[in-house]
Amino acid sequence: MLDNWIAVLFVVMAVVLCLVVLYITILAVKNPKLTLKATLRFREYADLGVLQVPADYNHRTYLASCVQRNGDEWDFDSGATDANFPTPSRILRPGDRLRVRIWEQIGGTNSHTRMEFLDSLGAVYPGVQGICLLCEEMEPKLPHHHSNLWFGSYDRPENLFQDERGNQMFMRALVVKDPDSIFLCLCSFGSPSDDNEMGLIVCFTEAG
Repeated sequence: MLDNWIAVLFVVMAVVLCLVVLYITILAVKNPKLTLKATLRFREYADLGVLQVPADYNHRTYLASCVQRNGDEWDFDSGATDANFPTPSRILRPGDRLRVRIWEQIGGTNSHTRMEFLDSLGAVYPGVQGICLLCEEMEPKLPHHHSNLWFGSYDRPENLFQDERGNQMFMRALVVKDPDSIFLCLCSFGSPSDDNEMGLIVCFTEAG
């Protein structure tokens, strides 16, 4: 009887191993630059589809207009201004189309690991403007609050706002449903609080 249970256990373990290998293989085919290490640290949380930049989008004034439209319901970080974030790596223009996927970290990662992972997916980085536009245009699809569901929009450190202490700041968001609100706050690239509290990351890629 014991031998039978051991045999069943080995079969189950073999099936699980095969499924893991199949999953990693599928990801590798879709994303040739994706390493095994990165695959084991992240899993896809949601595919939100395509974000299209509105025809009236104006990069130079977008953040100010976003605050004006949503300031009564959203909680904005006062540092998220057009002057502080003039040149993200990917400047959005009217009519641009970006595919948006959200990935969940498995265990502890850090800002540099997340950027390496996003690079392996061919990500582009619209920065603070990107995450604010995402919240405006796709709010019903966004992950809503429960434990550790802050989601961050990264950019290359050289394109981030540097505060008075020399910290390079990117933006993360938290969507709360009761009452309806979105919290948008800046946090330091590579800080321990970022590493401990960031549950999700946003991946923008060109949609054509």
